[in-house]
Amino acid sequence: MWLISVEAKGRREDLHQPQVLRAAQAFARSHGVPNIAGVIPFAIKIVGPSLIYTVEFDPVDKTDTVLTLAAEGVIQLVPDVKGIS
Repeated sequence: MWLISVEAKGRREDLHQPQVLRAAQAFARSHGVPNIAGVIPFAIKIVGPSLIYTVEFDPVDKTDTVLTLAAEGVIQLVPDVKGIS
């Protein structure tokens, strides 16, 4: 089973890779989920009105010390979503 750890940031907040990694490592250490193949670190950030930046990293375990970029992109929500600005 693969788990996804997601960090979400508002427009005025910065994405910090060490924070994304720590969250994924904590999730990998969770004892309540058996048979974890790994944790996929993922982050999203509002960058404009109904515009979201997304970034996915290669899977990590509780011992990894760096993140490796797997994919990134920008998603425009249509129709606009109130509150995402």
